[in-house]
Amino acid sequence: MELKLTYKQIWQIAYPMILGSVAQNIINVTDTAFLGRVGEIELGAAAIAGLFYFAIIMIGWGMGSGAQIIIARRYGEKKYLDIGKVFDNSLFLMIGLAVITFFVMYFLSPILLGYVLKSNDIHIASSAYLNVRSWGVLFALTNVVFRVFFVGIASTSVISWTTGIMALINVVLDYIFIFGHFGAPEMGIQGAALASVIAEISATLIFIIYMYSKSKFKIFGLFQFDEINKKLVKLILRVSYPIMIQHIISLGGWFLFFLIIERMGEHELAISNIIRSVYMVFMIPTWGFNAAVNTMVSNFLGQKKNEAVLKVVKMNVFLSLVCSLIVVQVSIFFPKEIISIFTTNEMIINDGVYTLYVLNLAIVSLSICWVMFNAVLGTGDTKIALKIEVICITAYLLYAYYITLVLECSLEIAWTSEMVYIWLMGIFAYIYLVKGNWKKIEV
Repeated sequence: MELKLTYKQIWQIAYPMILGSVAQNIINVTDTAFLGRVGEIELGAAAIAGLFYFAIIMIGWGMGSGAQIIIARRYGEKKYLDIGKVFDNSLFLMIGLAVITFFVMYFLSPILLGYVLKSNDIHIASSAYLNVRSWGVLFALTNVVFRVFFVGIASTSVISWTTGIMALINVVLDYIFIFGHFGAPEMGIQGAALASVIAEISATLIFIIYMYSKSKFKIFGLFQFDEINKKLVKLILRVSYPIMIQHIISLGGWFLFFLIIERMGEHELAISNIIRSVYMVFMIPTWGFNAAVNTMVSNFLGQKKNEAVLKVVKMNVFLSLVCSLIVVQVSIFFPKEIISIFTTNEMIINDGVYTLYVLNLAIVSLSICWVMFNAVLGTGDTKIALKIEVICITAYLLYAYYITLVLECSLEIAWTSEMVYIWLMGIFAYIYLVKGNWKKIEV
């Protein structure tokens, strides 16, 4: 399929990703909502452990993003068998990464968290969560390869319903394992981790069955598993490694931000976990348009249609902004009702309202700036994207540290750190796209 420069084309790529993100975030919302009814310690620990987990997992997402850029470029060039080779070699790389990631998460995370956490109760609960969640790393990273393949060829509908099934399984198992229903032991925070592991396994099985059952994927020569192509592996790593480092820095920065919040107190950390969950939900439209702009920019460059790139960016930014403005209306008019989804604690509900208002500004800003940043990634110039990330996250953490631990500002002021990060990212991405240096990039 040759991609076209239309709003319909953008929507065809974006909306399945939006639906998939809805399902994925049902998992995050459910974990937070259920653990919010267990206790503040579990709620705060889930935030720390979850961010630590994703900070490590995002190394795999970075590798997957590099593979996605190459797949989309080859799809634009109509080199279909090359796509299969990229897929197979990416799978080899991801399995190796999964082994390393499991070792770090299972054996080293309790030690690392012990050094950085102030609360011993948070440390114990976070370590218990990661002890179970680490067993799902192989399946989580395998699913990344499947998702980037489908995004790269602009066939994203399978992602939405596969993630939907995964979310449904997670919700049911959360209820069973966290609270100990239907004869299962009451596992608390470890129950949330176990539910997520089983959900990831189910998604892997569905992806495999789907790909083998559809004849249309035969043109790509998937699952051939010939010997590792060293030249292709080098290309994947060359494109991917800056994104991998970028993701480590980005999620690591957010993890450090939550460590700063943890210094403010367990109450502030519990509120921030809820705000984080709302953040992830409100980001959903932007996730979809990120995938669309990344794929379409790379595809059009593969078609040698450089003149279409800036038009693609403008159209995706417009749709992303409109969708985000609609989404934030809910929290503007019903802030307490949204927070009460996650907890029955009246103090947390009342104290979290102003932080939620700050979040609304961040979401609207993100809908513009993040899409432009993903357009930069779509050009294949992943090194410049890494430089932008380093500058932005450094400014973000310095600002957060100063206003939180030096000036001792309130929680809602601490969350204005997001605005610093987002707008710096948007300004640098805009300058790069307008200058047009991306026209020289070969992938």
